[in-house]
Amino acid sequence: MAELLVTLDDDLIELLDAQVAESGRPRSEVLAAAIRSGLGGGRLAETLAAYRTGEQIPEDEAMALATAEREAAHYDRDLLVRMAEASAADFEAELFGD
Repeated sequence: MAELLVTLDDDLIELLDAQVAESGRPRSEVLAAAIRSGLGGGRLAETLAAYRTGEQIPEDEAMALATAEREAAHYDRDLLVRMAEASAADFEAELFGD
């Protein structure tokens, strides 16, 4: 994984921090999910709209999109599993002590 320095305006930071507080996830994870959703979601919406109007979608484009969506879904699933495991460990530690 690479690091990337990003400059955000105050409004975006406020939105980001609200999502962080709501989800309990770190800023980096919330930001990565938003970027992943925004970049992948736009392509998916455009491709589905084209398909619904009868436009032919090249097979390689459809496969690339399907692969990207599958990888995004796996990332989100893995993230939820890690969050659940962390929550379970926190709960057990609180319940039974360290």
